[in-house]
Formats: sequence, structure tokens, C-alpha cells
Amino acid sequence: MPPLFQFLTVLAFKIFVCEQVDVAVIEVGLGGEKDSTNVIKEPAVCGITSLGMDHMEVLGDTLSKIALHKAGILKPDIPAFTVPQLSEAMDVLQEKAIELSVPLEVAAPLDDENLKGLKLGLSGDHQLINAGLAVSLCKCWLRRTGNWEKIFHNVGYTPSILDLFVLYALHINLYDIW
Repeated sequence: MPPLFQFLTVLAFKIFVCEQVDVAVIEVGLGGEKDSTNVIKEPAVCGITSLGMDHMEVLGDTLSKIALHKAGILKPDIPAFTVPQLSEAMDVLQEKAIELSVPLEVAAPLDDENLKGLKLGLSGDHQLINAGLAVSLCKCWLRRTGNWEKIFHNVGYTPSILDLFVLYALHINLYDIW
């Protein structure tokens, strides 16, 4: 029997195939480089959340070493997004991105004022950072798969972040996406 996370990864992939899921958001376990989820060779887009001193016994005892492991999910020529990082981590991510010809962008956090009173499902200011990354990943996926044009073909403007949240909350079956 493989370790639990590896087993759950394989099980999830099997379910996604059986259910003919159009897109799946796959989160790594400990780190990207040696993670069981890293079998995906050509993802539509990759994202790296805030990096910190976690799983140090496996990933390393410095932020640079941890960032190098996490950067292991980056794939040549596949767009990637991250959030604002400490310079020690950002330097490693940018070096790896250059090495692999990865277009790496820093996703802007959501602005609480632009949400016009809507609240995120999880509390905490750091969730605005995570939500900004999620929106960037979704927009990239929509564009890379041609779905942007299908959804917004009659829209005469570029949708705002709020429009995207509303779109996903009301018009797209999230069960099929997430």
C-alpha cells in the first residue's frame, strides 16, 4: 500500500477520469518537486501560494530551499502565478521560472472594497491574497482553453474580479470545476 497521500492522489485522478471532469484544481501535498501530484506533465496553469517555514524536515531549513521544492510544479512554457513573497523565496521562484521559460506573474490580492460587501467563504486578510491567486488562475485557464470567449462573447468590457466571482458563483457548476 502506498503512503496515504499518494493513494488519495491516484484515487482522485481515477475519479476525475471516470467522471470526465473538465478541469480539476490539484493542490500539492508537501512540496511540488517530489510530490505525487507532480505527475501532471502539462497543466493549464500553475500557482504557488505564500511560502513559509513549513515541512522543514522534508523541504529544507531555509525559505530558499522550500521555495525550490515548491517551484518543482513549474513546467516549461506553462503560465504560472504566485503571490507576493519574501525576496528570498521570490528570487528562487523567478530563477526557476527563467530556467524553464515560464511566464511567472505575481497575482494581485483582491481589494476588499471591490467586493462591494460580498464576503469570502473563509475569513482573514490572507484569504484576499489566496482569492486573488485563485482568480488569476481561473482567468488564465479560461483564456488558455478558449472558454473566455465562449463565456464573455457578448460582453463589451473586460470583466472585473467581482464579475468573475459572481460568474463562478452563479453561472458555472463549481462541482465540475473544483
